[in-house]
Amino acid sequence: EPEPEPEPVDNTDAYLESSEFSGDQGGMILDGATLINPTFTNANNFGSLVNTIIEFASGVADFSGTDMSGVSIRQESNLSNATFNGTDLTGASITQTDLTGADFANANLTNADVTSSVILKNTDFSGADLTSSDFFSTNYNNTNLSGIVGLDPIIFTFIGTNNHDFSSQLEGGLHAGVISQSMPIQDAGSDLYYNDSICVIEWTGAVPIGGSQYGKSKVTIAQTPGLENYNLKVRFFVEDPNNAAGFAGAGPVIVIDGAELANGPVTAEADTGHEVSTRTGYSVRVWKEHEPVAGITVENSPDFSAGSSVSWPYVMALTTTAEGAASQAQQALTIFVNELPVGGANYRVYKTTGNGSDYFAPPQPLVLGNNTITIPAVGFDRAVKIQLSTGDVTIGGLVDNGEILYATGVPEPGEGEANPFSLYANPNVSNTDSAAWPNAITLATAADGAISQGDQTLSINVLGMADNSSYRIYKTTANGSDDVGPAQSLALGNNTITVPSVNFDRAVKIQFSPEFFYFDSLTINGTTYPESESESGAGSVDISLDFSAGSSSSWPYVLTLTRIAEGAASQAQQALTIFVNELPVGGANYRVYKTTGNGSDYFAPPQPLILGNNTITIPAVGFDRAVKIQLSSGDVAFDSLTANGNVLYPGQ
Repeated sequence: EPEPEPEPVDNTDAYLESSEFSGDQGGMILDGATLINPTFTNANNFGSLVNTIIEFASGVADFSGTDMSGVSIRQESNLSNATFNGTDLTGASITQTDLTGADFANANLTNADVTSSVILKNTDFSGADLTSSDFFSTNYNNTNLSGIVGLDPIIFTFIGTNNHDFSSQLEGGLHAGVISQSMPIQDAGSDLYYNDSICVIEWTGAVPIGGSQYGKSKVTIAQTPGLENYNLKVRFFVEDPNNAAGFAGAGPVIVIDGAELANGPVTAEADTGHEVSTRTGYSVRVWKEHEPVAGITVENSPDFSAGSSVSWPYVMALTTTAEGAASQAQQALTIFVNELPVGGANYRVYKTTGNGSDYFAPPQPLVLGNNTITIPAVGFDRAVKIQLSTGDVTIGGLVDNGEILYATGVPEPGEGEANPFSLYANPNVSNTDSAAWPNAITLATAADGAISQGDQTLSINVLGMADNSSYRIYKTTANGSDDVGPAQSLALGNNTITVPSVNFDRAVKIQFSPEFFYFDSLTINGTTYPESESESGAGSVDISLDFSAGSSSSWPYVLTLTRIAEGAASQAQQALTIFVNELPVGGANYRVYKTTGNGSDYFAPPQPLILGNNTITIPAVGFDRAVKIQLSSGDVAFDSLTANGNVLYPGQ
């Protein structure tokens, strides 16, 4: 009788250091094992390596069809020419590993992490499933990405010149691609060189190419949606041992419009040529950048008028003395700058004083992105203007005291239509310290405990937007470190962003790029802002639990910010912010009531509420006091109410 097949060796959870694996492994099981400095010599027929840790590996192995889900390959491993054809690598982590010539065709890499100093050269990922994977390399070098699932490959079907085909210089011919989602986004007009760009193909030390002496750099790229709203830039480099990088730029940059690639394949050629026939090596490299700046210049904007000074030729009036009490309120202008002229641009605030004289504030520089200029409230009628030093400023958005005057690509609301929201006049949005991602909406904080562990969802209905408006997901990990996802494009209409649940407390935010956009609804974890009055009644002063009945028919609603009984706390600055969605016919006013140092009552002059954000600030004093805000009408709809930093509505 034939001898029975031997049982596979079971090394589950084993710690194996400097082990050698040669030839047929007979279905060896290495689940949960730790392999330090293993050597593979044509090793094959492994059973499974689920959650296995492999460090400092070297040699050639065939893992075809093996279950390697959760495997971690790292620490300067070299698995050149390894085979992972059809392998289950779900949730795997492959970092700091040389994968030159490795075969991942038809492998399952869903939720895998293939990043951090991974070397790819003639690597085959054709047909692989990369859904929800984090995949990044700066050195793809003729990597085959045809037919991948879950990410958008940029596939090059021709690289050469108008007189030369470089495919003959490459091992196995041309099968080059890079992944769009993992490419960093550069500013429009960027000009990158070897060390900052991403390698598509590269070879050195070959015999001279020969053929025609000169040629114009030329590429053909297959249709892909992955570059819509971006430009792809391609730069050719020739081998140059005298250059620190080993290569020097050759010929002009090729610029390809991602919108064209979304509609079909594109062939692009440089405007001028360079010497080719004597070259012994090339590196063709790419990067992704924002499309050229959209918007309107200040000099062409109908919202700015001509100034009387050559130093300040453009002016926008926020209020005039003729507006009476309304002019006394806080004034605010938000300018969203898409592009500045060489040398920059400044603004300054002009206002009239209590005695009617002119005051010019010191000049301040405009910055790319959001510029919010706030002029505090006063107790007298006045004029307020913003003066600009040049009209050569391209703006993507303009918000005057909460009213959106302009945004790139967004029409004015029609008669009877609601004024849409922007990130710069919305209480759910906070500012960040990042120029590239200046605004964020918080979905959860670690302090929310178990609630933060669940799915976190943001839905935002975009009415219109500037080109390249995008978002990214920020979240904290189990060890408290930051995890920032790749940039994702916003789309017109509803955008639903879901961050999956975890089993630890965390913070989750959606961060937005500087580009301006409008929206008419915002839903955070099922709560929509603004909420409908007709459905809930909430958000109306007359039924809000935060307002109490006043003793005066002229001021029937009151919100108390502090009381004398609160002692030293009552002496601090007091502030109320109310974001108004709707005002009654004829408008509504507020006034500040406070007690003075001798205990008497003081009523400030009435001020008009405005649509949008109203911030009412009462300065600190040196005595205990009461402070209240009185409203002239309860028929005021609002979608947020914050007293001294405490969010009263919407409730938590």
